[in-house]
Amino acid sequence: MSLPTLAYLTLSNLACTPAEEAGGMGGGGIANEINQPSGDDGMGGEDDTGTYGSAPAITNAEGFWNENAEGDWQILLSISYTDADNDIDGGQVGISAEVSGVMGAEQWFMIDGNDAIHDAEAGLVDLTLLLEQVDGDPTTAGVNLMVRLKDANQNSSTEYSVTPTIE
Repeated sequence: MSLPTLAYLTLSNLACTPAEEAGGMGGGGIANEINQPSGDDGMGGEDDTGTYGSAPAITNAEGFWNENAEGDWQILLSISYTDADNDIDGGQVGISAEVSGVMGAEQWFMIDGNDAIHDAEAGLVDLTLLLEQVDGDPTTAGVNLMVRLKDANQNSSTEYSVTPTIE
């Protein structure tokens, strides 16, 4: 064996030897199923497991059809919730819309005062949805929403079904 090869193998072996017990990022620990990706494709996706604390619970949700100034139909959604940790700010609202029997993919909206508005005193999160796939009269569209809340620590509530009504 040549001297350069021997030096390379020695340095490679030393580089792979830990200098200390479980130190730094990624040192030690045991893999667990908490916070593992939950995407159906196995490539990741939304993390539904949460990290700390308890999940919020949706106590009621109502949706109302409304025609906006441009003549498009939108749904005004109001979600009542409880959350022992009071960490809804910075969380998300997940919505999947079933239109005429076809369920769409779940979309997430930030609870940040822009996408969704949080009223902590009232225990409400409000959101306006524009459903472009619903043309014409909303009473004949057959729309049902599945709603979830995630708090800032990614703890997810169970789904809550909402059928929007005409105001």
